[in-house]
Formats: sequence, C-alpha cells, structure tokens
Amino acid sequence: MNYEIVIFSYDDSDLLKGVLNSALHSNARRITLIGGGKLPYDYIFGIKDDRFQFIKQNSRLGKPKSVIEAISIVREDVVAMVSGDILIDNDDILDYLASKFSEDTGVVFARIEPIKDNGLFNKIFRVLWIVNDYQIRYKLSKGLPAHAGEILFVRKELLFGYKGEINEDAFFCNIAYKMGYKIKYSNEVKIRCIPPRNLNDYLNQRRRINYGHWELKLEGNDP
Repeated sequence: MNYEIVIFSYDDSDLLKGVLNSALHSNARRITLIGGGKLPYDYIFGIKDDRFQFIKQNSRLGKPKSVIEAISIVREDVVAMVSGDILIDNDDILDYLASKFSEDTGVVFARIEPIKDNGLFNKIFRVLWIVNDYQIRYKLSKGLPAHAGEILFVRKELLFGYKGEINEDAFFCNIAYKMGYKIKYSNEVKIRCIPPRNLNDYLNQRRRINYGHWELKLEGNDP
C-alpha cells in the first residue's frame, strides 16, 4: 500500500537529521516536514529529493494544529505521522511498519522506549514504558483499542474527523476501532524517545495526556 510521511518538528535540531535520513531512505511516495524554530536548516535546504517538501512555521503552533495542517495535504492511502525528536535505529523500520498494512488495517504503531542514561528518573521511566508495553498488548489481545505516539501509520479515511484533539494518537486509534479496522502494534520494533527530564516534567506530561483523554471521553471516544 502506498504511503507518505509527515514529520513534525520544532526545536529538534539534534535528532531531526536522523529522522529525515530514515524517511529519505524509505519508499514513501511523499515526505513532508512541518516545523520551525531551531532546526538544521542547512541540511533541510540541502535535501535534493523530489519527494520532499518543507512547510515552515514561524511560531510554535502546537502538535494539534500541525496535524490539521498535515491532513489538508495528505494524498496517499496511508500517512506516517512521525515526531522529529526520536531515534530510529534502523532505516528500514518505516517501510517495515508500512508493510503491516492490509485492507482491514486502520492504524499501525511501534513500541516506544526512552533513550537510556544512568539517572534515577530515567530508570523509573524505563520501567513505566515496560508497563505501557504490557498494557497495550493486553488491551489489543482483548479486542480493545490501544494507542501510542511518536510514529503512527494511519489510514487516510480516518483523518478527516480530527478537530485538534490533544491526544491525536488515541483519537485515530479509537476511530479505527469504531470503524471496524484492526489496530496493529509492532512491539518488535523499538523507537527511542526523549523521556521527561525530571518528576516535574513527567507530571506536566501526564496532565496534558489526562486532559486529552478527558477531552476524548467528552466526545464519546473514551481511550
């Protein structure tokens, strides 16, 4: 199934090059970068690939507005929504995840793990991500919807009901579930992300996620 990639990035100068390299290595039909702030502009403007386009944002609009902008330009049957602040260890991962799509598939996503360091909070967060992996596998084994972010492959027809909800990954997975599509979790594929730096960052992240879940519940899309 043909797919395209949209990368969301703002102030991700350290990690974005690796994400772009993986995207350019893939067989995606189109590759779009939406973002701004502190990015590696020399590298971006040096990309010579007809599939690639850069939509620059002059201010931080936030992920929901960026997703809405992305939806307006999607052409292919499947779109991979990719965060610019992750580590993709194998350039073939994007094509591998795309290969998981079939006619009955609505969403495909990978296992997320924090980038390791020796700090105490990092060790705690790694345990939390292990618990999250178990919860996702358990819910899907019971025929219930589950979700994760960072890299999310979504069927095009699921995109158009999105109105800017904070937890876009939960929104698309719930819509897929309601429409009878399969949600596929490739936990053999590990994507590394930047974990919260400390307890305060973690609590702020959880408040945002919990608000997003409450927002979806009010819409009848309880995650």
